[in-house]
Amino acid sequence: YDLLNQMFVAMDANIRLVNTPFLQYDSDIYDLVLKDHSIQSKIESAFANDEFYVVYQPQNDALSNNVVGVEALVRWYNPDIGNISPDRFIPIMIRNGTIMRLGLLVLGKIIDDFQNVEFELGADSRIAFNLSSEEFMDKRVISELLYMIGQSQFDFSKFCIEITETTVLDNIQAANDMILYLNSMVLSLQLMISEPDFHP
Repeated sequence: YDLLNQMFVAMDANIRLVNTPFLQYDSDIYDLVLKDHSIQSKIESAFANDEFYVVYQPQNDALSNNVVGVEALVRWYNPDIGNISPDRFIPIMIRNGTIMRLGLLVLGKIIDDFQNVEFELGADSRIAFNLSSEEFMDKRVISELLYMIGQSQFDFSKFCIEITETTVLDNIQAANDMILYLNSMVLSLQLMISEPDFHP
């Protein structure tokens, strides 16, 4: 039983480490899988209990060094586990499909907070937010995001979608099609391509 259990744990971990062709079971692998399962089991209650929240990181102009906007970063505090790093929960949510719900939740919080951001930074300020590859490539998600912004009191030019280089390079044609779709829908919405970073 123990050998079979260890084999399944190693297989589970190998799914998470997709670039690893061979993986040997050890106690660290067991702990990794156990923690991931614990995090995954708490995702639904996190949505229900409003445990996800947004923090804002200033963005500076490269020339003047003035703050011109903020980047919205999602965080998760669970009362049992404590603070859970985005580099742990985001890959899990991508695998189980809940990342789409998280993106919409985060945008809703951003829209609610934007009035305070404008008050602090001025009328020319903007908010950037990250989308995973799965979110960016899903036209339904993009359409819902555009609808939410359109229903708010703020102009599309106030928002900037950030995607990683990996999102583009993994499927250049699909990424190009989505960029063209965005441009056809909203010319003033900004798009930024950046290095992968979960901002733990």
